[in-house]
Amino acid sequence: MQRGISIDPRAIEALTDLVGANLRTLATELEKLAMYAGPRAITPEDVRLLTPQAREERIFDLVDAVVEGRAADALRLLRRMREDGSETPSHLFSLIARQLRMMVRAAELIEARAPAETISAATGARGYPLEKLSRQARAAGRGAAEASLRAVEHS
Repeated sequence: MQRGISIDPRAIEALTDLVGANLRTLATELEKLAMYAGPRAITPEDVRLLTPQAREERIFDLVDAVVEGRAADALRLLRRMREDGSETPSHLFSLIARQLRMMVRAAELIEARAPAETISAATGARGYPLEKLSRQARAAGRGAAEASLRAVEHS
């Protein structure tokens, strides 16, 4: 069925990167984006703003930038989230604190030379998230992770 939706080719690419080939999800997201865009073409910015997968990716990117000390990236992402109103500061602080708590626990276990299975059981992380958490914990070290966690919890 033809719906007369106008969409920028870059927006199509962004949408398919986020949603994949699930036709039902694509149709739902396109309808939502078309209603938002009105008579103009749907833009990649519209996709990033309204597609849940994009918001989740930005949250993960922000948390990673904060815990990895990439201040410029963190501030850019935070500014974008504040502008579009997609996340509350308290929610972002809770996600950052959660990641830092997991980093502290992982760093403790890494210092004790615990196997990956033990770190996974203690943090609930598996697969790629466990690899990333272990990398972040090693890079920051236990002391820095603890100090960062205290700073976030007292903000």
